[in-house]
Amino acid sequence: MVCDRLADTVTVLLLTVSTFFIANSAFIAFGEKYPETYQGILNTISSPWVWGVVVAGALLLVWLFTSRTTNKWVLKVRKAVADLWEGFAVIGRMPHKGRWLLYTVAIWGCYFMQLYLAFFAFPFTEHLGIVAALVTFVLSSVSMGIPSNGGLGPWHIAVIFSLGIYGVGMNQAAAFAMIVWGAQTCLLVLLGLYAFIGIALDKRSVTSKQQQSIN
Repeated sequence: MVCDRLADTVTVLLLTVSTFFIANSAFIAFGEKYPETYQGILNTISSPWVWGVVVAGALLLVWLFTSRTTNKWVLKVRKAVADLWEGFAVIGRMPHKGRWLLYTVAIWGCYFMQLYLAFFAFPFTEHLGIVAALVTFVLSSVSMGIPSNGGLGPWHIAVIFSLGIYGVGMNQAAAFAMIVWGAQTCLLVLLGLYAFIGIALDKRSVTSKQQQSIN
């Protein structure tokens, strides 16, 4: 499970970096259209306070791993990080690594196609193209890192912001976000029920076969 989550994190990071290069012109156009918002983002990124927190966090991590303290909280953090690293290192030792990598790419490809196809269901997004869908997909994926119930709230804000970069109005973008999120949530519920029923039936079948073999 740890290996799977870390693989998802790495995938999102790679997609984020790639998308900012691919859709660079769209972000520049957004900055020209909304200079105050764009400047606010740049100010946040270049803020000495932000970088100060980053540096302080890095120094704290170095101290945690180099100090010889016996503090129980420090030891817990060390163990948690070591367990995470061990979970990620499993990839190098696991059999069928190529198949696992293929499945990872296929799953994320399906995630993207699910959102991209939704673009063709609305007249105000059907003309935006695959790059706009990629920007929306990446920013919405990053938003899932914010704790919420199924992405409710952060996911919608990320989608609305992404579509706003390409000139989609606030109301239209909000409608797109709510409908797509609602459809995806309903799909997850249906698939969850299907899996629950399938597991129950499979367990019942195994139990029945075991009883027949005993008799």
